[in-house]
Amino acid sequence: GAGIGGLATAVALSRLVPEEALTIDIYEQAREIKEIRAGIAFWTRTWPIFERLGIVQELEKCLGRKIDLLWKVIKSDQAKWSNIFEFYKTGQCLHFHRAAVQKIMLDALPPSVQVHLSHRLVSYDESDDNVTLKFEDLPSQDCDLLVAADGIKSRVRAQFISKRLPDQQESINPVWGGTIAYRSLIDADKIKQSFPEHIALTKIMLYAGQGKFAVSYPIMQGKFVTLSSLSTDVSKEGTGFEGQTSNETDKKYVLSLFPDWSDEFLGLIKVLSSDTCYQRAIQYLNPLRSFGVRRVALIGDAAHAMMPTMGLGAGQAIEVTTIYLCVHGHAIRIQQYCISTLIPNSSPRLVTEVNDVP
Repeated sequence: GAGIGGLATAVALSRLVPEEALTIDIYEQAREIKEIRAGIAFWTRTWPIFERLGIVQELEKCLGRKIDLLWKVIKSDQAKWSNIFEFYKTGQCLHFHRAAVQKIMLDALPPSVQVHLSHRLVSYDESDDNVTLKFEDLPSQDCDLLVAADGIKSRVRAQFISKRLPDQQESINPVWGGTIAYRSLIDADKIKQSFPEHIALTKIMLYAGQGKFAVSYPIMQGKFVTLSSLSTDVSKEGTGFEGQTSNETDKKYVLSLFPDWSDEFLGLIKVLSSDTCYQRAIQYLNPLRSFGVRRVALIGDAAHAMMPTMGLGAGQAIEVTTIYLCVHGHAIRIQQYCISTLIPNSSPRLVTEVNDVP
């Protein structure tokens, strides 16, 4: 997968392990890596990892001015909004356009890392020597280590659980949290034309109401405002979602879900340049007791998909991946040292388990 988790894994591997020691291939089912019209948030604890990955300088170009206000919460399901509270915090939550982060990670990959598009994984076979990846209508490929970053509907996870964790069948399929999110990316100039002093232009906002809420924040140095409007049916929490989990919908429909809400909130939807919003059923996974055995590992939403309320999913994917790879990369370096010391002029072999190290 060439999402945030998969790309972070490839960048981390390329930084932690000498290029000649590994061949890294990324397989992505999409025909192209398209822009997702959504923001993404990282807490400051992820920033030192970005520094190790060597992408901080590019990420900083996407940041606007520092916002000490973590978020401002207002009651918005009424004609005139009222303030609930303002939350200030020293450790920031940093906001980006998801597509910008994805591009920065793609650009950080060394030329030796190959990204293969239009590769839809069907299944895999694991042996003592390697893992064989079987793709739809394409030749199979072999690897030493399979890192599954194929999202919440991960085919690798389904097979991994059946083989390695047969008592955790309840974690194969995602669970619906009863919430549907409607995402929009709004040109800040459009907002200024109708609402020159709109609070969302400079602050991280949480619009609260009965059974519904929305989150907005400025990204790309204030050029855009990302808006996620969420509607929840608590009676559906913990069930399976029926139908297509991701789709486009008319912005008029989104407006109809928030009748009589404040103009400060509804105005954001009304000024959208496009008549469509993107809707997604918010799902999560029942916890797994293990994310990897031998030559197969799960990361990101394939391993621990969670509700996005606090913006923790992508950050946790990057943290878990980097910690794992630090251990794995250290093992590779140890083995390379042992081989080069004991067997001069020998070529290194990829270590697939820490226990392989002498």
